[in-house]
Amino acid sequence: LKLIEGGIKRMEKTINRIIKENPDKNLTIVSHGAVGNLYASFIKSIKPSRSTGQTTIGSWFVLDLETNKIISDWREY
Repeated sequence: LKLIEGGIKRMEKTINRIIKENPDKNLTIVSHGAVGNLYASFIKSIKPSRSTGQTTIGSWFVLDLETNKIISDWREY
């Protein structure tokens, strides 16, 4: 659990830095699916699991940076 919490904190810090360095821009963050699932689960306030993550290799989701809400859940590329 501490490993997951540490990973979430590192992701949040990194994503917030990227947002701050790129104001008023659309951003694309590419990562391993497990990282995306962990971050999406954090945003949704749910426990990460395989059933809540990406559906296949090459999946993506859309996050509204102003509200910090997922506006389009996992989709296949």
